[in-house]
Amino acid sequence: MSPDFPKKTVDTLAKRAGYRCSNIDCGVSTVGPNSSSEKATIIGEAAHISGARPSAPRYDGTQTNLARSAITNGIWLCRNCHRKVDADESLYSTELLYAWREKREEITLKELGSESDRIQAEIDDNAIDEFAEYPAIIKRIVRDKPQGWEYRLTAELFQYLTKSSFRKLRDLEDGMYNTVGEHISDDDLLAWLDQRIREMLAMVEPASKLLDRLSSSWGDRGEEGNIEEIHHTCQLLSHWLDQIVAHEERVRSTIVSDEYEECKSVAAGQLGSQALKLASIPKTLNDALEEAIRHEESGSKEPLTISRTINFELPENWQSRVRHIFKRLEQGKPPQPEGGGPFSTIISFIVLALILAFLVF
Repeated sequence: MSPDFPKKTVDTLAKRAGYRCSNIDCGVSTVGPNSSSEKATIIGEAAHISGARPSAPRYDGTQTNLARSAITNGIWLCRNCHRKVDADESLYSTELLYAWREKREEITLKELGSESDRIQAEIDDNAIDEFAEYPAIIKRIVRDKPQGWEYRLTAELFQYLTKSSFRKLRDLEDGMYNTVGEHISDDDLLAWLDQRIREMLAMVEPASKLLDRLSSSWGDRGEEGNIEEIHHTCQLLSHWLDQIVAHEERVRSTIVSDEYEECKSVAAGQLGSQALKLASIPKTLNDALEEAIRHEESGSKEPLTISRTINFELPENWQSRVRHIFKRLEQGKPPQPEGGGPFSTIISFIVLALILAFLVF
């Protein structure tokens, strides 16, 4: 898929800007008469806010070509301003260009729009008030609603809301930081480990329900998604990840006797390593959307269903390690390298298939 704008997008960007340069300090008209009575001269260009190719200014390697060619990534500029913004990407940031475009469209609406258009614009503005503090790309997706906007909005929201949590989980895995935790005596270790494992099981359960709700928020085939539900579910997923981080910090910071470090290891890192798999959701969504659009452009009449599965699973032999540790703790002895057998505490093996199903177009 090409990162270049299709003609329809170019035309729409020009019209939404009233054929004026979106640089608020410029605003020159970009259309006028031509020497030929059958033509008009256009000196405006559809510019990429985030560059179309690796060598282009403001290029974002995390974007797909679909996102690069979408109307959400475009701004209408005169040729001079287009060259200017591409010559100094540090001065002309993506946030500034998004702000230019929004302001230019506001001006155009006031100049050309009817009273009904202005009322509708106010309604639209009120509808996205809850996104006011989010990055410009999220607000632009909500305003423009490009093809497959439900998936793109989810990808951007999820990435933005969970960025800090995923970074903390990676830092914890790499041993980059730790907190000062409680000291657990040898006598209390059995109860402590039992409680932590029960917490692990309880914390996994909401993940499947949340992703089911997320899939539902995109709407049935041919129906528009629910912006509020997408936003709310992404917030809940972010909160869930914060809880995983808090659990990992608590377990990893707990101080136990050296001979009982093996006990702590079966609880530390297990949830965090699985939760990190969800970091692939934005790419999964964007890739699925590109696949869906290619399918539609092929002219196929067959409906398309795309499924992706994320497996939550514990390491091999985890159950036998836990059984062995509990048995030794019940006997009042530190766990040894090998062992096994039944134990009184109920422990379930965590295997959870998180299925993202896309019913597209």
